[in-house]
Amino acid sequence: MRSDKKLIQVNLDKALVDQAIAVLSELGLTQTTAVTAFFEKVVAEGGMPFGRELSPAQRATQSFLRRRQVRPFTNLRMPRKFNSG
Repeated sequence: MRSDKKLIQVNLDKALVDQAIAVLSELGLTQTTAVTAFFEKVVAEGGMPFGRELSPAQRATQSFLRRRQVRPFTNLRMPRKFNSG
């Protein structure tokens, strides 16, 4: 029984691909085997098989950017200079 295959193409950073291929080679895996395993895991788990959460710093940046879109900064006040004497 022949299973139907579908060709997929993705554009990835060349350095990332080269590094990943080196790791996969050390594991004795091909790119096709690795992508197939990833897709099988996505289907089995009904989502990404690893966390895709933002770090607290990334969340703060996103929040800042969203607020800035709602109310752009027009006048930033600089802190007063303090006399050291």
